[in-house]
Amino acid sequence: MGGMAFTNVWLGIVHSMSHQIGGTFGLTHGAVNAILMPNVIRYNSAVTDKYTDLAEMLGKSTAEDFAQEVSALRASVGVYRSLKEYGIDEREWEAKLDTLTENAMKDPCTLFNPRKPKFEEIKAILQACYEGTAINIQEAIFQLNENVAVADAQLA
Repeated sequence: MGGMAFTNVWLGIVHSMSHQIGGTFGLTHGAVNAILMPNVIRYNSAVTDKYTDLAEMLGKSTAEDFAQEVSALRASVGVYRSLKEYGIDEREWEAKLDTLTENAMKDPCTLFNPRKPKFEEIKAILQACYEGTAINIQEAIFQLNENVAVADAQLA
């Protein structure tokens, strides 16, 4: 039945990123999806009203409300808030983040995402989910660029 469902829907960047994280760090696909989903809702809500529509079905009014409901559901079933809480070492994460991002961009599921992501956007979503924070995509990209500039200066 699951296979029938997958042939009738198009998946997006939640799955693209989850494939990379699960394969690299041995985490379950469902748990990783649950961590990624609220931030992907935030990201995709810039180009679609479907999350607002889903929020309204729950008696809420915004995509952010829906993202928070998904996050509450994740917590209620015992899935951690962040990828870091699953024991992924920060140095290992940082060393693999660009490769995770590149591979997520190449994953076929990315083609069906309602918003066409840029490398920096996927990387920012992944980093926010590693830390367990809600994403503000512009702020997250700026912070990632600042971190790279600091690291480059330290290497020089």
